[in-house]
Order: sequence, then structure tokens, then C-alpha cells
Amino acid sequence: MKEDMLGQVSMDRFRALFEVNVFATLESVQVTAKMLVEKGSGKILFLSSMAGISVTP
Repeated sequence: MKEDMLGQVSMDRFRALFEVNVFATLESVQVTAKMLVEKGSGKILFLSSMAGISVTP
């Protein structure tokens, strides 16, 4: 089944997506932030892509 509509995506798939895209990112930031605090300086920069949503020629 093609998962292109919200109602067709299983909750397990949503959970897997959140695990990677939200929780893994948050965990990485927590580890990095701890190191930056110990170091006394630094920045965390978030980058993302719209390529999966918007296509240009």
C-alpha cells in the first residue's frame, strides 16, 4: 500500500519517524550541549531540507 495519505500511514510508521527525526535529534543535542557547557562556549545549529516537500525544476 502506498503511504502518501495521512490516514494510510500506520502508527508504527509515525513512531519510527518520530524516533529518528525528533527523539534522536533531541538526544544528540543533549549530548552536544553538555560538552559545550563543559567547554564554556559553542553553538548548536539546526539545518533541514524542504526537498522532501517542495520540488524545483
